Amino acid sequence: MKNLLILNFSIRRHGNCWIASDVFSRKAAGEDIRVETVSVPGLKLKNCTGCFGCNNSELKCVTQDDLEGLKEKLLAADAIALFSPCFIFSAPASMKAIMERLAAWALYEIETGGKRRVGVSISMAGAAGEWHSMQRSFPALFLKLMNCDVAFLKTYENMGLKGEILLNPLALKEIEQVSESVRASLSSQKAVFPSGSEDGRLMYCPDCGNDAFRVYDHKTFVCAVCGKTLQQGAFGIHEIKSPEKMSPVGAKEHSEMIGGKIEAGYGGIDEIARRLEAYLSTGAFDSTEYHPGTDTEAPATAAVEWAADGLEEFKQAVPKGFQPFVKKAIERKASERGIALITKEVFLEFKKAFGN
Repeated sequence: MKNLLILNFSIRRHGNCWIASDVFSRKAAGEDIRVETVSVPGLKLKNCTGCFGCNNSELKCVTQDDLEGLKEKLLAADAIALFSPCFIFSAPASMKAIMERLAAWALYEIETGGKRRVGVSISMAGAAGEWHSMQRSFPALFLKLMNCDVAFLKTYENMGLKGEILLNPLALKEIEQVSESVRASLSSQKAVFPSGSEDGRLMYCPDCGNDAFRVYDHKTFVCAVCGKTLQQGAFGIHEIKSPEKMSPVGAKEHSEMIGGKIEAGYGGIDEIARRLEAYLSTGAFDSTEYHPGTDTEAPATAAVEWAADGLEEFKQAVPKGFQPFVKKAIERKASERGIALITKEVFLEFKKAFGN
């Protein structure tokens, strides 16, 4: 019997990571494979304090919480699958906290020839491109630290709405394929994993899938995670002028990009709800392609007003940069449903449907 451990780092039940991990789990489970899913946000895990208390004869963290139980599951695992959302360009802090507190033990396991494992990482990012630029690094580091051969590591972009992955059956089919390949690996069969590259223009480490490198002499690239050394190109690196992310222009670009996705995505929340209900009742996702309506820029069909309590709740709940986009999307959806006045209760209903 082989053990597959799934770690879900998202707190959202029925969110994109939850759905992806559930699809993965259903495909992997069998008589010869025991599958266990752990919701990391449900664990009591404290941050590392740098006390060096773990440098004892047992290499055991001295802080008392749920870490030791998780360590036992990691030790028993023959394969580890990570499912994580993207927070501020990278994976949640809980992933880093686990690595920090298990590092002494994990490095000793590697040094002394501990069990090799199969590792995969699947991430969900609401944004695209450089706005999830470090999302691959922490999962790659986590898997390498847990003595994994990284077989698949990918970030699915534009997955900001709760359950939005249900509108992308091709992504879900690929996740099923990854799960089947993990099964084959654990059964000592030939396993063919799909490509873990989300952008063919980027360079990925062939060992761990990370895409962050240290560059020496403009020609030697060293993986920031596992240390794999690569050489590429003979003409060095030249600066290209572009807006910095951490500048007024870059920050505004981020707000407009996310806000625009929210506004456009609101049109799909009813379809997401329908597909989620079907998936929860049958265990099978709708494999038909979703084509959003073409009227996302159309004006509201009827006048919609805001009650004072609704507008106040809206201003408190929605970040300022996103407010113009979210406000338009809610007004359009209210108009479609024949709602003329958006009260606090109506807004909270829409907010819940949006997944927040």
